[in-house]
This record gives sequence, C-alpha cells and structure tokens, in this order.
Amino acid sequence: MAVKMAETMSRYRGSLIDLNDGLDALWTSYLNHLHQYTAAQKLLQQHMSAGFLSLARADFTASGGVRKYGKDYYHERALATRRATISPSEEDQRLEVAIVSLTNIEPQDPQAGPTDAPTAVSEDDKPEQPNPELDKPNPKLDEKPDAPTPSPSDPIPTTDQEETPEDLKRKNLAMNPLRWFGVLVPPDLRSSQKSFAAGVDNAVADAVNAARAMREIEVAIRKARKDIQKAERLGV
Repeated sequence: MAVKMAETMSRYRGSLIDLNDGLDALWTSYLNHLHQYTAAQKLLQQHMSAGFLSLARADFTASGGVRKYGKDYYHERALATRRATISPSEEDQRLEVAIVSLTNIEPQDPQAGPTDAPTAVSEDDKPEQPNPELDKPNPKLDEKPDAPTPSPSDPIPTTDQEETPEDLKRKNLAMNPLRWFGVLVPPDLRSSQKSFAAGVDNAVADAVNAARAMREIEVAIRKARKDIQKAERLGV
C-alpha cells in the first residue's frame, strides 16, 4: 500500500509541472483571443460610426431637406445582403462563423420586359405551308387505339419539378438596396453602405469567433486548475 502511494505521489509530482505549463499555455491563448476580440470590437465601432455619419450627411444633403434615407423608408420586402454560416474548423472541432455576401448575382426584375434582341429566322424555323392532300381525313388514322392499363408498379408522373440548389440560391439573393432610391444616389449614401458592409464582413465574424474561443478556453482553465489542486493534494 505504501509503495503504491509513493508511486502515485511521484507521478503527480512529475505531472504537476506539465499541468502548470498547460495552464500557462491556456492563459496565453486566452489573452490572444481577448486581444482579437477587443480589436474586432474597435474596428466594428469605427465602421458603424463612419456609416451613421455618412448616412446623416446623405439625409442633410437630400433635395428639399426631406429625410428619405433610413429605416422608415426601407422596402417592406427587404432581404439581408449578408448571411452568417456556421461550419466546423479544419484545425479542430470548434465552430467558426463566416459572413457570406448574397449580392454576387442579382435576380432579374419580373416586371421588366424581355431584353433579348430579335433573332433572324432560318429556313428550317419557318412555318411549313399547308398541304391539301394531307388535310383529307383518313378513316384508318381516326381510329383511336385502346389506352394501355397502367400497372401498380408504374411510377406516377409528377408535374412539380424539384428546385435545384442554383434555383434556391437565386431565390434567396437580394438586390442592391441602393436601387430603392434611384440610379443617381448621393455619394455619402454609397459610403454609408460600404462602411456598414465592411463592419459586418470583417469585424462581426472575428468578434464572434474570438468570444466563442474565449468561452471554451475558460472551461479548459477551470478544469486545469482542478487538476492542479488535486495533484498538489496528492503530492504533499
């Protein structure tokens, strides 16, 4: 019994150094993610401040002094131009958040007329002239054959076609919100859109990923502290 206790104490004395080194590594990683989180929050604040300032300038320079840029004038069918996707990291099992833009391909306006130019009709595409000999009734051709009886194993044809991923992607795409206010929009309004989009694309994803990593490291730090306390009690 005494020999077994001595072996256990020596093992924990050797692992105590490794546990302390692991705790130091966790604290180092935690501080690095804290720096990333703070930098992302600062960058997001800068982009949001610049966006609202440009939006205020656009409202001030609007014709007639009427406020026409803001949430009160958004389209009722507005869709988000940015979507967040959550996927596992390649290095570990952590989940990472990424921002995806949906304005790469814009759907066509259903109210717009056809824009395709008329094409020349070839000789093969011209309608054929009616032949009087073919228009005479033929009694043999008028007889209708008996319709085949469908068997239970035959598949039932369906009229609804399944939507492809490309169709779903085009359906979810949103048009540029600047088009709601005409073609010649103020430069400040474009600058406001760029600032808001830059804040969402870069800062939001970095802040969310850093905060998620910090919470996971906090759990690992508490577990490492318990292991160190247990090793210290057995090593005394």
